[in-house]
Amino acid sequence: MWAVFLSICLGSISIFAALYVKSELERAINYRRKIFALHIVNIWIVNIVIAGTYFIFSGLFAKASGIEVVKEYSYIFVVSLEFSIPFYILASFLFTEWKKRQKKYTTSEDKKILYIKEKYLSSKNNHYNSKTS
Repeated sequence: MWAVFLSICLGSISIFAALYVKSELERAINYRRKIFALHIVNIWIVNIVIAGTYFIFSGLFAKASGIEVVKEYSYIFVVSLEFSIPFYILASFLFTEWKKRQKKYTTSEDKKILYIKEKYLSSKNNHYNSKTS
């Protein structure tokens, strides 16, 4: 039971870490275009982490030998894949919504006009009325 709890915790942490790395890679490579292949890579990496954690901490690694290790690990990997995909989709949706809320501006549909959000216009750091300007 401890192995399941630990693999769920590490899986959820690795999902959000993978989504953050994906967003930073997209920003560094091409800001306007989303890369779907990075989602597939993230799902594989997250499932390797989940299956590896469960396989090591459940004690199956010590019991199996030879080709049995690969066989048991592949079963665990497939099961973790079935359970982690819905959580990854939900986390991806929540992460994109969070990233949209963190932006200081929005753009029009034709991407020509920037609209600065009101909470950033009325901040304490507004230096329009300073004596130096």
